[in-house]
Amino acid sequence: ELRAAQDEVEPKVVSVRLKLKQSRPIYDGLKALREGSEWGKLDEAQQRAVEIRLRDAEHAGVGLDGDARKRFQKIEEELSKLATDFQNHVLDSTKAFELVITDPADAEGWPQSLRQLAAQSHAMSLDAAGDPDPENGPWRITLDYPSFGPFLQHSRNRAQREAVYRAHITRASSGEWDNTDLIDRELVLRKEKAGLLGFDTFADLSLSEKMAPDVAAVRRMFDELTAASKPHSDEDLDEIRKLAVA
Repeated sequence: ELRAAQDEVEPKVVSVRLKLKQSRPIYDGLKALREGSEWGKLDEAQQRAVEIRLRDAEHAGVGLDGDARKRFQKIEEELSKLATDFQNHVLDSTKAFELVITDPADAEGWPQSLRQLAAQSHAMSLDAAGDPDPENGPWRITLDYPSFGPFLQHSRNRAQREAVYRAHITRASSGEWDNTDLIDRELVLRKEKAGLLGFDTFADLSLSEKMAPDVAAVRRMFDELTAASKPHSDEDLDEIRKLAVA
């Protein structure tokens, strides 16, 4: 019911947000301030605030008219819906996974807090009568961090750790809650949005709000970081491999 209500009001929320950012009177007033004699009387922080507000208005399509403005709003509405659907898929995929452990040997080394949480989770999942048994199980491990994190840290069963870890890193990547199509669609819409605003790519649009001067500079930074960090990461990987077979 909550999701249905959000779907109903989401376009209205996007519309109101855009109307605020696309206000021509506010935009024209701020431009006049920047170009007028009073500009020099503002301190650096005030000038920065005005510049950011003008930039946000331009990125919200304040300079668009007619069909371009209507299309921009449709894109923003769809992007907002895609973001919500993406989050819901991740949530549903997270909630769908469980690993039930029944052998007390597999719980050796667990802290008492994890035993208690996992036993209680199993009892709640079955709506079972009676108190959960943290010492003898069963225990239920989920992908919610209070369960997932301590389990990966303390479990001595390598196969179970791998199963939980793989489930975590592949959430919403296949099956009923696969986010692949949503990602593909978002990339298409982002590119179209950037084009409407006069940018070649969405990366150029994004960087216009950041310190990096252009996409090439970001690529150079990643190349430099990779070259500097890879030898150390290879050493770390070798140590982990040795530890795994010890």
